[in-house]
Formats: sequence, structure tokens, C-alpha cells
Amino acid sequence: LLIFLPILSNFRNLCAHEDILYNHRTQRKILDNKYHYALNIPLMDGEYIYGKNDLFAVIIIMKMMLREEEFRLLVREISYEADILSGKLNSITISKVFDKIGFPINYKDILNME
Repeated sequence: LLIFLPILSNFRNLCAHEDILYNHRTQRKILDNKYHYALNIPLMDGEYIYGKNDLFAVIIIMKMMLREEEFRLLVREISYEADILSGKLNSITISKVFDKIGFPINYKDILNME
């Protein structure tokens, strides 16, 4: 929890001050955990490339902190908005957008994990 609060605070402040959120990276990182491994997130130089200090790290934190029904609703909302965005994109694919925000393409699989 001690590492989560500064990361959540950082992202919260970005939202509150209408700053750029989608490709933000924090200086602090969450520890490697079972979700990184189970989602088969690629490693670069021994470090997971998604879910350490990016927006997906916030999703992992939410998975650990929210009740299951609340987390499921959060992921559904993200998926819904991503589907809408995907239909509007012409020059870039939704997978490139996911890469920029730090989401693995199989991010929804986290719903089926304990």
C-alpha cells in the first residue's frame, strides 16, 4: 500500500489538473506481481514493459484494491471506450494506442485472475 499511494496520487493529480495522462510514466514503480506474469507481459532488460509505472499499473493497483464487481465495471468501461475509439481511428491502430498507454493487448484477461 505504501508504494501504491504515491503512484495513485500522481495519476490523480494529472487528472485533476487536466494534464496529459495517456502516456504518462511515474518515477516510482510497482513491484513485479502475479498479474505481470499471468498476462505474459514482455520483458525488456529484465523489466516488464507494461504495468510498472504507467496507466496499466493503476489498473493492477485497482485490481488489488477494489471489490470484484467494481473492478469488473472499471474494465468494462475501459473496453467500451476503447471500442468506440477504435472505430474512429484511421491512421493508427488501437493496439498502438494501448502500447502508448502501457496496456498489454490482453489487458481484459486480468478480470479472470484471482
